Amino acid sequence: MTLFKASSGEFSSIKPLDGVNISDMSIDSRGLVWIATSRGLKVYDPQRDRLVTVKLDRRNSNSTLILGIQEDKNGNVWVAEGGNLISFSVKFDDKNGDFSYTFHRYDASDGLPECDFNQRSFAMLPSGEMLVGGLYGINGCYPDKIPHNRNLPNVMFSDIYAGAKDVRIGEKIKGHVLLESSPNHGGQLDLWPEHSSFTVYFATDSYVHPEKTTFYYMLEGLDKEWLATPPGSNHAGFTNLAPGKYRLLVKAVNSDGYESAKTAEMAIVVHPPFWLTGWAKAIYIALGILCIYLTYRVIRQRERRRFNEKRKQDAMQKQEEINQLKFKFYTNVSHELRTPLTLIVSPLENMIKETTDEVQRRRLNLMRNNAMRLLNLVNQLLDFRKNEVAGLTLHLSEGEIVGFVRNVCHAFAGMSERKNISLKFNSDRQELNMMFDEDKLNKAIMNLLSNAFKFTPEGGTVTVSLTTHSSAIAIRVSDTGTGISDDDKEHIFERFFQTNITPADSSMTGNGIGLSMVSEYVKLHEGSISVCDNPGGGSIFTIELPIIKPQTASNVVPAIAETVSSPEEITDTDSNIEETPVESPTTFIDSTEKPTALIVDDSHDMIEFLRDGLSSEFHVITSNDGESALKLLSSIRPAIILTDLMMPGVDGMELCRRIKADSSLNSIPVIILTAKHDMDSKFEGLTIGADDYITKPFNTDLLLIKMKKLVNLTRKNGQSLINPEPDTIKITPLDEKMVEKAVKYVVTNIKRTDLSVEELSAHLGMSRVHLYKKLKATTGKTPIEFIRLIRLKRGAQMLRESQLNVSEIAFQLGYNNPKYFSKYFKEEFGVLPSVYQNQESKATNYSV
Repeated sequence: MTLFKASSGEFSSIKPLDGVNISDMSIDSRGLVWIATSRGLKVYDPQRDRLVTVKLDRRNSNSTLILGIQEDKNGNVWVAEGGNLISFSVKFDDKNGDFSYTFHRYDASDGLPECDFNQRSFAMLPSGEMLVGGLYGINGCYPDKIPHNRNLPNVMFSDIYAGAKDVRIGEKIKGHVLLESSPNHGGQLDLWPEHSSFTVYFATDSYVHPEKTTFYYMLEGLDKEWLATPPGSNHAGFTNLAPGKYRLLVKAVNSDGYESAKTAEMAIVVHPPFWLTGWAKAIYIALGILCIYLTYRVIRQRERRRFNEKRKQDAMQKQEEINQLKFKFYTNVSHELRTPLTLIVSPLENMIKETTDEVQRRRLNLMRNNAMRLLNLVNQLLDFRKNEVAGLTLHLSEGEIVGFVRNVCHAFAGMSERKNISLKFNSDRQELNMMFDEDKLNKAIMNLLSNAFKFTPEGGTVTVSLTTHSSAIAIRVSDTGTGISDDDKEHIFERFFQTNITPADSSMTGNGIGLSMVSEYVKLHEGSISVCDNPGGGSIFTIELPIIKPQTASNVVPAIAETVSSPEEITDTDSNIEETPVESPTTFIDSTEKPTALIVDDSHDMIEFLRDGLSSEFHVITSNDGESALKLLSSIRPAIILTDLMMPGVDGMELCRRIKADSSLNSIPVIILTAKHDMDSKFEGLTIGADDYITKPFNTDLLLIKMKKLVNLTRKNGQSLINPEPDTIKITPLDEKMVEKAVKYVVTNIKRTDLSVEELSAHLGMSRVHLYKKLKATTGKTPIEFIRLIRLKRGAQMLRESQLNVSEIAFQLGYNNPKYFSKYFKEEFGVLPSVYQNQESKATNYSV
């Protein structure tokens, strides 16, 4: 549709009508343009350029085809739609353009033919009659003479259905009365959970075309606007209403468009199910509060438990720190006690050897025995505190246990003669090689024998017997003493427990920790200990240990006694062999008569004692600590070094480590003299390169023999040590062939973490001791050091020639942890592996 404005002579399009089919158009007396389209009836206001869509029914349908338009003499506009005529009564305010209307629909029930009208078939005659053309002819009527039903309809509720059941007043449905009085007189409809759907029927008192009456309803509490029922329908249905109170409002519009003056109302109450009632909600609230409270209690208890555990953990940690301090204190006290005891026992032994007076000798022996007893008590106390605080560690070594137990028994031969007690030893085997901790088993058997002699009277018998069966060995210590009561047997191995039995020797009192320590030592060996009565009187203590063969031991460490090598283990050498001087820029003390011995100890009394005891064979120089000893070694080259372990600043371990890491000093033998007698300290000392480890108190004569042997061995081999190098050894003499064979075997098995000295000695066809002597004499290295050196030098080759990183090389060399590889590498070559690798990557050839 296009609009032409005469004032401007321009055409303009009404865009909402673009593409819409227009069947008729009419301008009414108000200047409004009525447009009949295929999409309903439109009204255009040219003054305000506004287009309004006219609703033709109460369902607001705007898609009806309009056939024609005609205005009557009263200003009403008639529209033909299908077979219906619609009359519009229009109200229009020309000032502001407000537009409103009411309409009335006429159809076949009003006398119109049952057929559609033709398009644009309206005509208005001067007489006021309106003509409309249809398929069956022309229809005529006088609009102003058509009567209207002006009676306002009254709405009433005719029927109510709950589901398919008709609701009657006062009738129970599923146990409930839904309607107690008529809804037309204020009655309330009560619905329960089992009544999920209901339908309400309406009626009016208008009987003129009742089928054209339209009902409007709205359920307050659910609907926001009025809803119209479909044409000819007089009911409204509802389903699954939420629990609550509602109000149903209904009104009606009669056939001529007159609306009821009063709205019909009906109250509806939908009762909730039990779980939604007030009581249920109160229970839910109570349960919710209870759950919150229980959750709070659980969280509080959990937090309290965490707090208590944290406090307990902190207390345990604090207690552990205190225990460590105690252990350190006991260790220091032990060290301080053992050093004075050394200065008592050693001079006493010298005096006993030198004296000729028998009375004086007995007194000196008495003093020495009590000093040794005090020393044993100190050792026992230290072991007890170590077990209580840090726990004991088992150090297995291969040994011949029958001879070992026999030697322990021989140590009590003097006591046996002195107390007139018979000491017997018997075994069902001549010898048995197995793995055991010599130190701990020695202390266990010594303690049992000491108790046996303590409670056995003069003339009694103490018997030690060994029996083997299947995979275990039993060591029995029996006596003919006073015995142990059945009640005491249950507690005999508890700490600090002492029987009320008076020992036969009143001078031999106990402290209640000996048998407890014996039990701990046996448990470390995964063995057991028991006590029973001796049929002849007294008690029998039985230790049962599993027989562990050397090849099956899982935690084998090299055999460690108080000294690594005894005089018999070192290859015999001629003490008169002429020493060949070694060229060195270092200044030497003239030792043509006596070799020089450097003593490093922070105890002045110990230095003076050693100076007095060694001066007959050595030229003695002294130092008070490790730092001053290192400075002294920069200008003096002694033949041997004796050092204490526990010193301020640089201790004995660090001093030994630095000496062995220095290529100009590592040939000097080092002996560690210390009060620390535990196996861990011994193993550490020997591992870092110490040539011997001697605990205080010690025998001065034995110390002198060891010192002279070490000095002679060093002088003999000082010029002919072979430096083992993987893949580069040239086979010449017999010793070099042995070293070459050892090198090849280590290189072949270098990736294995379990490569042991026993395996190497077996491959070379010699005993462990013989291998130790051979490698020490030809390379200056112990077997353990030899294997480590081969691994380190192979590592240096791989760092130079391969692209592997340090960790990968460490695992290739059989190290479980790369940090140990880095540690030993730095000790050997003076730099970390990563630094060495970086230097080699810059084309530097680092000499190894």
